[in-house]
Amino acid sequence: MKNQNWVKILNSFDRHKLELIKVFLLEQNIDAIILSKQDSMYINLNNVSPVELYVANDNVITAKHLIKKQFKDE
Repeated sequence: MKNQNWVKILNSFDRHKLELIKVFLLEQNIDAIILSKQDSMYINLNNVSPVELYVANDNVITAKHLIKKQFKDE
Protein backbone atom coordinates (compact mmCIF):
# COMPACT_ATOMS: atom_id res chain seq x y z
CA MET A 1 0.00 0.00 0.00
CA LYS A 2 1.29 3.38 -0.96
CA ASN A 3 0.86 6.55 1.05
CA GLN A 4 -2.82 7.16 0.56
CA ASN A 5 -5.39 9.48 1.99
CA TRP A 6 -7.72 7.13 3.82
CA VAL A 7 -11.41 7.94 4.17
CA LYS A 8 -13.77 6.32 6.66
CA ILE A 9 -16.70 4.81 4.80
CA LEU A 10 -18.29 2.64 7.50
CA ASN A 11 -18.34 2.28 11.25
CA SER A 12 -19.94 -0.43 13.32
CA PHE A 13 -19.80 -2.32 16.58
CA ASP A 14 -19.85 -5.54 14.54
CA ARG A 15 -16.19 -6.22 13.73
CA HIS A 16 -17.01 -9.47 11.92
CA LYS A 17 -19.30 -7.68 9.48
CA LEU A 18 -16.64 -5.09 8.69
CA GLU A 19 -14.02 -7.83 8.25
CA LEU A 20 -16.31 -9.53 5.74
CA ILE A 21 -16.78 -6.26 3.84
CA LYS A 22 -13.02 -5.61 3.95
CA VAL A 23 -12.27 -9.01 2.39
CA PHE A 24 -14.91 -8.37 -0.26
CA LEU A 25 -13.29 -5.02 -1.14
CA LEU A 26 -9.82 -6.57 -1.26
CA GLU A 27 -11.17 -9.18 -3.69
CA GLN A 28 -12.34 -6.27 -5.85
CA ASN A 29 -8.77 -4.82 -5.77
CA ILE A 30 -9.75 -2.00 -3.43
CA ASP A 31 -7.35 -1.51 -0.52
CA ALA A 32 -9.20 -1.37 2.78
CA ILE A 33 -8.16 -1.21 6.40
CA ILE A 34 -9.99 -1.55 9.69
CA LEU A 35 -9.26 0.65 12.65
CA SER A 36 -10.40 -0.50 16.08
CA LYS A 37 -11.31 2.08 18.68
CA GLN A 38 -11.01 -0.48 21.47
CA ASP A 39 -9.03 0.68 24.45
CA SER A 40 -6.35 -1.93 25.14
CA MET A 41 -7.03 -1.54 28.86
CA TYR A 42 -10.44 -3.16 28.34
CA ILE A 43 -9.45 -5.83 25.83
CA ASN A 44 -10.39 -8.74 28.13
CA LEU A 45 -13.60 -7.31 29.52
CA ASN A 46 -15.83 -8.08 26.53
CA ASN A 47 -16.02 -4.39 25.83
CA VAL A 48 -18.04 -3.60 22.74
CA SER A 49 -16.02 -1.01 20.88
CA PRO A 50 -16.53 0.67 17.54
CA VAL A 51 -14.50 -0.30 14.50
CA GLU A 52 -14.12 1.75 11.33
CA LEU A 53 -13.52 0.73 7.72
CA TYR A 54 -11.31 2.97 5.58
CA VAL A 55 -10.52 2.97 1.87
CA ALA A 56 -8.24 5.12 -0.24
CA ASN A 57 -9.70 8.48 -1.21
CA ASP A 58 -9.67 7.47 -4.90
CA ASN A 59 -11.86 4.42 -4.20
CA VAL A 60 -14.57 5.87 -1.95
CA ILE A 61 -17.35 6.07 -4.52
CA THR A 62 -16.59 2.67 -6.05
CA ALA A 63 -16.33 1.00 -2.63
CA LYS A 64 -19.62 2.45 -1.41
CA HIS A 65 -21.36 1.40 -4.61
CA LEU A 66 -20.00 -2.16 -4.42
CA ILE A 67 -20.91 -2.49 -0.74
CA LYS A 68 -24.43 -1.23 -1.36
CA LYS A 69 -24.86 -3.63 -4.28
CA GLN A 70 -23.37 -6.68 -2.53
CA PHE A 71 -24.78 -6.17 0.98
CA LYS A 72 -28.13 -4.52 0.16
CA ASP A 73 -30.14 -6.99 2.25
CA GLU A 74 -28.11 -6.57 5.43
